Amino acid sequence: MNDFVYCGGLIYMLMLGLYVGIQFGRIKAQNEMIDELRQAREEVARERLLRRLHAPIEEGE
Repeated sequence: MNDFVYCGGLIYMLMLGLYVGIQFGRIKAQNEMIDELRQAREEVARERLLRRLHAPIEEGE
């Protein structure tokens, strides 16, 4: 009986560790995607600013 409890506890801890590892992996992947989106947004903003700076000045502005 004691062996079954021990084995069950080991299986439970293994499954819990697997679940936690998967969750941390998902969080890391989401953070990487957020960083990539932030970097792309900064690049687009930089390009727009450069275009605005190099655009000819119009009379109405």
